Amino acid sequence: MKLQDAKYQLGGIIELDEGFFGKYKAKDKVVVEVALNQKGNPQFAKLKDVPVLNASIINQVAIETIRKGSEIKTDGHRVHNGLEYAGFQHTKVETFKQLHWLHILISNAKTFLKGTYHGACKSKHYQQYLDEFCYRFNRRFWDNQLFNRLLFAGASFNSITYKSLTAKPKKTSEYSQ
Repeated sequence: MKLQDAKYQLGGIIELDEGFFGKYKAKDKVVVEVALNQKGNPQFAKLKDVPVLNASIINQVAIETIRKGSEIKTDGHRVHNGLEYAGFQHTKVETFKQLHWLHILISNAKTFLKGTYHGACKSKHYQQYLDEFCYRFNRRFWDNQLFNRLLFAGASFNSITYKSLTAKPKKTSEYSQ
């Protein structure tokens, strides 16, 4: 699912914000950067779990997931200040209502994880859970093709071994400084 969604970037008008997923305690939360493009209604989404919330990581996530020159709307949080230097048009919105669809998407993703996995998502695999949500969300208008697309994706890529699935997570991050 991840590899299929990695083939494209979001374009047009993008809403970008962070969500805090997981347990009730703040120290146990997973920080997720969420991007959503829309034309009236939400079209496609990308969710990326990030180790820390800072401008360089947010810029890297934006470069990986959003086409250069796209307009990005944010809530004005300071971690988004470098987006124009990364090649994007950056608009800071004033009210919570202006990122309405993005916040609904974050809520739906949290509900999906709680409902499907009963909140028992391991931090090592959190990105895979988010990738599954995005895969389903991005193909929600093609219900009759979903099974065939998933079957093709599964047959096209290498399978994961039990050993790699249960191995202890590495301490380094792809965004480490």
